Amino acid sequence: MDYEEALKLAISSMPIIEPESINATQAIGRIAAEDISSRINIPEFDIAMMDGYAVRSGDLSEASIERPVELNIVDSPALSGYHAKYVTTGSPIPEGFDAVARIEDTRLLGDKIQISSAIPKFKNILKKGEDIQKERIVIKEGEVFNAACISLLLFEGINRVKVKRRIRIGILSVGRELKKAQKTDKRRIFNNYAYLVFHYLKEIGAEAHLLGVLEDEAKTLSSFFQREIESYDMLITLGRSSVGLNDLMLDLLLSLNAETVFHGVKLLPARPTGLVKLKGKLIWMLPAHVISSAVALFSLVIPSISAAYSTYKERLSCEIASHLSTSIENKRFLPSAHMLKLERRGNYILAHPLRWGSNLLSSLLDANAYTILAPRQSIKAGEEIKVTLLGPNELFRIAGV
Repeated sequence: MDYEEALKLAISSMPIIEPESINATQAIGRIAAEDISSRINIPEFDIAMMDGYAVRSGDLSEASIERPVELNIVDSPALSGYHAKYVTTGSPIPEGFDAVARIEDTRLLGDKIQISSAIPKFKNILKKGEDIQKERIVIKEGEVFNAACISLLLFEGINRVKVKRRIRIGILSVGRELKKAQKTDKRRIFNNYAYLVFHYLKEIGAEAHLLGVLEDEAKTLSSFFQREIESYDMLITLGRSSVGLNDLMLDLLLSLNAETVFHGVKLLPARPTGLVKLKGKLIWMLPAHVISSAVALFSLVIPSISAAYSTYKERLSCEIASHLSTSIENKRFLPSAHMLKLERRGNYILAHPLRWGSNLLSSLLDANAYTILAPRQSIKAGEEIKVTLLGPNELFRIAGV
C-alpha cells in the first residue's frame, strides 16, 4: 500500500482520546482538550508601562526645551492645575491623568518636575484590555500548554483545565532469539529496540509501557493479546511482522478476529509495517530492525497519535529546513527514508546523509532527522530540503553541535 494511503487509514482508525481534568500547575506539556477564554481584561485597568510620573497630556502640549513646563508632585489625584504623580511600572494610572512621563524625560526640582517636550495622550500607558481582552480565546484546543500558558491560567484564577488523556501504549517484543535486559543468556539478542520505541513515545508525552518479550508461540501470544488489549489504547509489537517462515504475527491476529487496516507499506525500510484492529483497539506490527522500527514509528505511528490529539498530524512532529552537505540518491523503485545528521552552520542547518541500512544502529545513533525520497529521486548537495526530527530533543542536540 502507498505510504500516504496507509497513513490516512491509520489516522482514521485512531480511537478518540477522552479528556481529563487536571490541576493547572501540572498541565505543562499536555494538550488542551478545549478552547480556554480569558475570564478578565488584561490589564483590568489602565496601568503605567514605565517608572515615571502620571501627567495630563494637555498640560504639556506647549512644552519645549525653550519653554519647559513645571508640574507640582502630588500624592493624591488632582482634578485641576499642573500636577504630576509618581507611578511605577504596572501600577494603576491615577484618576485624572492620561499619560506617563518617563523618569529620564523629567528633571526633579524639589517638589516639582520639569518636562521639556510634549507627551501624547496615553503615552506609556497600557489601556484596560489592551493586552488580552475578556472572552478572547487564549489557548486553543489541541495546543500544548507551555510555561506562559500556565502563568496566564494561574493569573486568571483558573486552577483546573481539561487536557487530552495521555494515550496508553503497550510495547511487546516477539521472538525466541530475544532476551530481556536482565537476562544473561549470551546466545540471545538483547531486546534493545523495545527501549528505543519506548523512549521515543515517552518524548512525545505518551504513557508507554514495556510488556517484555514473548517467544513466537501461537497459544502464548493469543492469550497475551486477548488479555492485554483491554488495558491499553493500542499495542505495538516488534518482530515477526514480515512474510518469512517465522513471521506469524498477522495470521495469528486474524485468527483472533482482528480486522486488517493494512499490511505492508511502500516505504523503505519500513515496508513490513502493519496495522490491525482487535476489539476496537489498534495493534501496530513494526519490523524489528532498528532503522525500520524508527522510520515506521515516526512516519506512521506518531503522526497517527498526533492526529488523534489535535486536528493535524504534525502536532507531535517537528519539520525544519536544512541544506544537504552531499548529494543523495534513492536508486530503489519505492520511496525511501534516509537518516541525516544535522549540524548548525551559521544561520542555516547542514544535513549530512548517513549510511543507508535497515539495521545500522550507528546511523540512528548519529541521526537527528530523516527525509523521504521518491523512487529514483536524487537531490544535489547544497539544495534545501525539509527534514523530520527524531523527537523534540533533537533541537537541543543540533544547537549543541
